[in-house]
Amino acid sequence: MELGRVVGPAPSNVKHPALADLKLVFVETEGKGKDGVVIAWDLVDAGAGDQVLIMREGGAAARILGRGAAPVRTVLVAQVDRIDG
Repeated sequence: MELGRVVGPAPSNVKHPALADLKLVFVETEGKGKDGVVIAWDLVDAGAGDQVLIMREGGAAARILGRGAAPVRTVLVAQVDRIDG
């Protein structure tokens, strides 16, 4: 898991049927593993500017979704209120 910040929505006209009801967002990654902007499925209703926790492991992300073999790699799993320390 890693931290990121939501840049904004990622519009999509066509989605896999198992994911049609979910929203896609652009997320800028933060920290040591920073590699730019990724697209993620938003499970926490995050908005632009929100700091979020990202899961970027396909198998784990699919299990979190609970949608069987849905083609997914990256999901937002939490909004981060603050980081102590």
